[in-house]
Amino acid sequence: MLPPVHHFAISRASDALSLTVFAAMGVLMSLLAERHQRSQRAIAAYKSEMALREAEGLYRNLFNSMDEGFCIIEMIFDAEGKAVDYRFLEINAALKNRPGCTMPWGNGCVRLPLS
Repeated sequence: MLPPVHHFAISRASDALSLTVFAAMGVLMSLLAERHQRSQRAIAAYKSEMALREAEGLYRNLFNSMDEGFCIIEMIFDAEGKAVDYRFLEINAALKNRPGCTMPWGNGCVRLPLS
């Protein structure tokens, strides 16, 4: 058996006005809270992006100011797991400008035989 339903009646205009203002304040607070959460997420994403950019700048500065030649390569393997090629991902200025170096630099596969 269900409990009896009590009817809610507003007898005065001031009660109706108070209830309307109270409901409007609840909606406003909900909107403000949502806006605050979105702002906090945007600020966190911005700070993260700035930290990443700073770290990349420090890495790039170190990489390019080295006196020794340095590169990062990616090995390319065939279906059997045998190394068949490699690709230069990053090359610093010291290695690019090395006298007598005839290696083909670039981001594409170089197709040099590996022995």
